[in-house]
Amino acid sequence: MTTDGTLTGTPTTAGTYPITLTATNGVAPDATLNTSITVTGSGCTGSWCWPLSR
Repeated sequence: MTTDGTLTGTPTTAGTYPITLTATNGVAPDATLNTSITVTGSGCTGSWCWPLSR
């Protein structure tokens, strides 16, 4: 994850992956959220992927 909060990458294996998001503002305590990201099929047909990218 980048410093602006963008999560990028190319998933290679379908599955559900647990993640923990943490927000800080310099005043304790930090806020946390335990959640998950589910990776499914690629969404690609031929050379086109959804959302459209090429």
